[in-house]
Parts: sequence; structure tokens; C-alpha cells
Amino acid sequence: MNTKDLVVNPMLTNFALGYKNAAYVSEKIFPVTKVSSPYGKVRKWGIEDFRNYTTIRNARGNDNVIDNNNLTNIEYLCQEHTLTTRLDVPLEINIAKSASDGLDLERAAVNQVRNNLLLSREYDELTYAQNGSNYGANNKVTYADDYLNEPDVNPITEILKYMDQLQTSMLGKRPNKIVMNSKIYNVIRNHPKVRAYAVNNTPGDAVPTKSFLEDLLGVNEIILADATYTADGTTFSNVWVNNILLLNTALEFNNGILDPTFGLTIVSKEPVVDEYYDFGGKIKNIRITEEYDFKITMPDAAFLMITPIDPLEY
Repeated sequence: MNTKDLVVNPMLTNFALGYKNAAYVSEKIFPVTKVSSPYGKVRKWGIEDFRNYTTIRNARGNDNVIDNNNLTNIEYLCQEHTLTTRLDVPLEINIAKSASDGLDLERAAVNQVRNNLLLSREYDELTYAQNGSNYGANNKVTYADDYLNEPDVNPITEILKYMDQLQTSMLGKRPNKIVMNSKIYNVIRNHPKVRAYAVNNTPGDAVPTKSFLEDLLGVNEIILADATYTADGTTFSNVWVNNILLLNTALEFNNGILDPTFGLTIVSKEPVVDEYYDFGGKIKNIRITEEYDFKITMPDAAFLMITPIDPLEY
């Protein structure tokens, strides 16, 4: 293939840029920031960003100075991610055009490719967020007993315990988001001790709503990570498994890299759709290319609860 034969399709590119899948949540955990270079450094945030300094200057005294020697950066390298779909010009495109839905055919192809690219990012970033080796010893717990589904364990007080630990021991701020999948969420909200919180406000047999639990835990959002994938085309698996992640992340990121946040999706090239032909013009290839990396930029801003539900019951 000669690169001069590649043609960027601006209409399909704009269509790809506008495509979203509401089931994917990685950008809520790793907000997107755009950078001009595919490689460089981003700020690593730490406890110093929340230190309370004395700021009053006494008469004839020296200015108060922050020692920034502890500031560190994280190197990033944006990788190229690309997927291509193929359409048969005489047998698919020409027939679609004669039926006045040729553009719809290409848009459907872009939708599929863009969705697969986003699913790949969802899998990579959520797998990264669930990797216990990315957290310090004080930022994670692995359950071997007293699971959150047991009748004598109160899931709310258990989660609040580790939220308090983040605030008082590591971060100085409470988590503002919680990540889990619907399987864990349904176990928690149907737990008798959790349903008891709602008795005073609703009928005794009512199940607490998501907003009720968010208020109860004092977080902006409980993120339900429910994306599934298949490696063999037959068996489906959840991307988010038996874990709960408590984290503090930027709520309004505004595409900046100077806001303290748990992690970042670093984008050096937004999706671009180009086209090229094979087999004497009979096969039209529609390709989407983007470049990004992702990093945990504030390791102390999260706490990972590993296997909170009894694996025999999960």
C-alpha cells in the first residue's frame, strides 16, 4: 500500500469523534487530556499538594516558600491504536448506494470500528486500574474472610472505613467516586444491613437506589463498570471483576494536566478516519487511527478492595 493513496475522510472522522458508548466508563476514571507531542512527561501528584502551609508573613520577615524539590513527573509514550474494516465495492457499497443508504453503510462500519477501539481502551485501562501491584500496601486490602456479602458484615461501614483511611492517612481528601460492577452493586444494595438504612424513608422492603447509596457514602458517583468482552467469539467476560475501587479524580477536568487526579488518558492524536483500496479498487478499507497512553498520576488517591464478595458466591 502506498501512503499517497490514503485519503482522510473528514465527514466520517467527525462521525467517529462524536461516537460514544454509554457503557464504557474508563474516561470517568482516567479523564482525557490532549497533548501536542506523543511523548513527554505529566505531573505526578502527591501528598505535598494538600499540605497546609503557614502563609502569614511577619513584619520584616521573610516570605513563606514552598520547597518543590519533591515534585516528580511521569513519562508517557502514546501508542498508535488502529483498526480497519473492509467493504466490498461492487457487492456492498454499490448496492447500498443504489438503495440510497451508502453513507449509512459506511457510518455503521465506522461505528463498529470505533466501538471496538473504545472497548480495547476500556479493557486496558480498567485492567490497569484493578492491578494490585499499582497500589501501595496501605492502599489496598485483599479479602480472605468476612466478605461484604456475609450477613454480619455491614458493607457501608466497611467501605467508609477505607474512605476514612484515605482521607486521614494518605491523601487528605475523601474519595469522590467508587467503581464496581453491577454484580457487586446488587449484592451491596440488597444486603439486609444496607436496606435497613432506607427503612425510615421508604417501605421496609424497598431496595436503596443508586442515588441513595451515593448520598449515604458521600460520593459524587458510584460508577458501574459493566462492559463485557469476548476473546473467542463465544464466551463473554466482565472487564471489571470482583473489586471495588475508591478514588478521588477531577470532576471537571477541562482538558488540563495541572489538576490533581487519580489518572489520565493522554491523547496525542484524536481518531482519524482514512480510506484506501485493495484488489484493483474492489475492496474499500476504512481505518480509524488514534494515539494515546494512560497513567496513574496520583497513586495515593485510590484504595483497591480486592475480592470483597466471597468468590464462591460471586
